[in-house]
Amino acid sequence: MIRKNSERVVETKENLMGGEGEIYLKPYFSADEMKAKCRLCSNVVIPPGSALGLHPHNEEEEIYLIIKGKGIVVDDDVETEVGPGDAIITGNGSSHSIRNESSEDLEFVAVINCY
Repeated sequence: MIRKNSERVVETKENLMGGEGEIYLKPYFSADEMKAKCRLCSNVVIPPGSALGLHPHNEEEEIYLIIKGKGIVVDDDVETEVGPGDAIITGNGSSHSIRNESSEDLEFVAVINCY
């Protein structure tokens, strides 16, 4: 299956997982289209001043692949600045959040795989 960028639809989420502001998701495929135990495969954009709130990943793991911009990830209570080329994986009951304190959009790919 090939999904052209022009076929993908942007979804606006407000205060996602208790975060701040709006976040934009542009899924590559729906969970129904993926045969693996994957429930999310999406491009994510967090505008300046917005954040995706702290949330756990039980029985699954989430991977972030940072494409552009800078953000602050909290991974099990440890804050780390991330930027292009950085990768984050959270799972096995751990929690994480990500926020954009910069003046440009933070963009990354998020993939959630279930065990």
